[in-house]
Amino acid sequence: MRALCVIALCGLTALTAAAEDKKTVRVVKVPDGFMSALDRGKVSEPTVIKSEEEFHKVFGKDAKAEVDFKKEHLALFQWSGSGQDKLSHVAETKDGKTVVTTTLMPGRTRDLRSHVELIALPAGAEWKFGK
Repeated sequence: MRALCVIALCGLTALTAAAEDKKTVRVVKVPDGFMSALDRGKVSEPTVIKSEEEFHKVFGKDAKAEVDFKKEHLALFQWSGSGQDKLSHVAETKDGKTVVTTTLMPGRTRDLRSHVELIALPAGAEWKFGK
């Protein structure tokens, strides 16, 4: 009986995760060969990519998008900073709208490195930079 309860609970968790997945943010692999034209961009001002045409303008004609642009959009973050810099992304639903907040966790090293991070967020989601 316990085994059945555990299996049912795992199945319910998987269904809940699948439903929540539509409202989450995920990191997408930057296409191979991408050379950042913007070496010292602002992390608080990402390039938003909402269509396959825009994707190919940024990454080239041969690049393959890992998203369905009808359901998701991309945000390309480019900045220079500590080699230990990290971004965190949190998606919350408020009043039926998804709000994605990105926060920079600055590294403690004094080395200057270029960073590029590409994320997929739900289409129509509001985005903001947190401090």
